[in-house]
Amino acid sequence: MNVHTMVRWRVRLSGPWQRVKEPGTGQRIRLPIDCLAGEETRLMKRFGRPGRLDEGERVWLVIVGLSGQAQVLLNQSPLALEPSLEGMRVDITQWLSQDNLLTVDWPGVESGGLKGPVWLECVTPQAGSDSSGGRPVVGEIEEPVTPQEPEKTKPPVDVAAPDGTADLTYPLEDPSDVVTPRVSPTQTLREMQPPSDEAVSGVIRRMARQHDPANLEELVEETSDSDQKKVFMELKAIEADSGERFAVSPEVLVFDGPRVADGAYPLPESLKEDSLSKWVKRHPQIPGRSSLIQLLHVYGLRLPTVAQARAAFGSGRVDNRDLPIPVRDEGTRLMMSDGRLVYAGDLDQPGASAGRLALMAVRELASRETTPA
Repeated sequence: MNVHTMVRWRVRLSGPWQRVKEPGTGQRIRLPIDCLAGEETRLMKRFGRPGRLDEGERVWLVIVGLSGQAQVLLNQSPLALEPSLEGMRVDITQWLSQDNLLTVDWPGVESGGLKGPVWLECVTPQAGSDSSGGRPVVGEIEEPVTPQEPEKTKPPVDVAAPDGTADLTYPLEDPSDVVTPRVSPTQTLREMQPPSDEAVSGVIRRMARQHDPANLEELVEETSDSDQKKVFMELKAIEADSGERFAVSPEVLVFDGPRVADGAYPLPESLKEDSLSKWVKRHPQIPGRSSLIQLLHVYGLRLPTVAQARAAFGSGRVDNRDLPIPVRDEGTRLMMSDGRLVYAGDLDQPGASAGRLALMAVRELASRETTPA
């Protein structure tokens, strides 16, 4: 007897997403979105754990209309999406937590975007006589037939705010705040109760919170991929005077080979190939900005902002190579370890004319909240 999969329910991740183009800035938008070449873009979406799973049930993420060179992460773990009849999909059961963060990063190497829709679907193995030979029947949408509701078909469920002011998929602090609809196979849209005013108010109060882990220990704990966990365990936590928190690699890497055209620098297929430090030592040629961004994306890291780089050097917790480093919020200038912004090759700026480039890598953490006096 063959076994195929039957989709029990879908939860559409509609509602507002958060789009980040520049450090410290965010814009609430709805799909579809377009991303321009030469412009880093991050798209984020919070959602709750979709109810209790029965034995053998799996939750899949399905993304339709994803284009361009993009990296998709769930709770900081990179996802390996596979093509299907409906779009790109991946089993995310092992990465699910009570509160989840879906991230899509475009490094800006080429244009791209996300048309949507994006949804979760719960599938369960079913015995049958189909000809799939045990493989999932991708694109087959069935609702379970139960004695209470024989052959009733229910539409996808939108996880969205009841109005334009609250996104019910933002982070929640305690179980009493959980307002994401939990849809059982026997529940219809008419039976779903809207969230209480108190619950919605609690979400609104938290909309300004950062979507990053509160500290380095939490970042490591929430990361399920063992190789990614190793990368994060080597980082050092930094807190700037402004209250901004981030983690930084204590080793500032150095490229001292010949310069190569942007896009010509070799990139690892995944972080399993080698550590970032070993990769740079094996490939010391100086890459272009887009290649640097792509390289760090493989390891779940980013270029620092000017403020982050200054705080890192000022902390004494990172190497001081006295070489220029690229920063995220300066597309044409580099930064020296003393905080100066320089143009590469500027003979009037000490250190800027050296034929070498240093690399600092960071990962954001949630900023310290300040209470007004």
